[in-house]
Amino acid sequence: MKGNELLNIMGNIDCKYVKEAEIIPQKKKTKSKNTGVYILKWGAFAACFCIVITAVCLNTVLKQNNESITPATGTTENNKPVKYTDLLLPKGEDNNISNSSDSQLSIVAFDESFLKEDGCCMIVEGTVKNIYSKKYKYDVSNDKFEENGVLHNYTETVVYEILVDKTWFGEDVKGQIITVEDNSYCLDPVFKIKAGKKYVVPLYEYGNSVLYNSEEEGYISGDITRESEYSCIYPYQPQIEVTEDNKYVFPDTWKTFMSENPRKVIVDDVDGYSDMYLLESENFEKAMGKLIDNMQN
Repeated sequence: MKGNELLNIMGNIDCKYVKEAEIIPQKKKTKSKNTGVYILKWGAFAACFCIVITAVCLNTVLKQNNESITPATGTTENNKPVKYTDLLLPKGEDNNISNSSDSQLSIVAFDESFLKEDGCCMIVEGTVKNIYSKKYKYDVSNDKFEENGVLHNYTETVVYEILVDKTWFGEDVKGQIITVEDNSYCLDPVFKIKAGKKYVVPLYEYGNSVLYNSEEEGYISGDITRESEYSCIYPYQPQIEVTEDNKYVFPDTWKTFMSENPRKVIVDDVDGYSDMYLLESENFEKAMGKLIDNMQN
């Protein structure tokens, strides 16, 4: 017990008990001159002894009560920054994908309003089982350089096969392997999507063709059918990553998740991603509910 705690407990003892201890010698008649002194001393000692015993008992009870109500989460310790390298994350497999994007420059552009504006149709959580690239070659007519001219186009995409563990929003595809295809790939050495890792990914319906609207009327020939109609809402920043103990790592551009008092994630190995955070599963689920409500309203 700390000294100030003992003093606080002693301060709550009724003064009449101490006063009664002091006047004991005055009530007892003795023949010896020193008897009253001894009684006074032993009376004071007994009072102090009772105070100490009471303090110890109270401390034991308070300690037991405190231990019984200490929360498992939300403590000061759980709010301390944590290193990304200390998180329980599967290693994942590197992927040799050539089409890349400078996601470090694009991360500041993301906003949760994109989910609604881009028509988010599904938010899934699952493990990436496979990643590969697909190349498309097709011709379209174009008069820019000559009349009845032909442009030869080459496009490469990155394809993810995701085994869905949970559907947060949209059609329930839990237990299925869905294919997602993006026109570019986040190539940051730490945060790029890797096979074997688990992510929460918001999706929208891109369509079945790789052609842009301006190209559709002039299409002549070639392979234009996409592997998947789904694309990531925003592939130019780290996707929400799930740890092996069901915690969620995300960039601070997810403002709804930031409102749940997440832990700071320290990233020493990558420039430009110092603003990463971590949420426990309960808080993440609460924030996801708010996010979905905002999307639908």
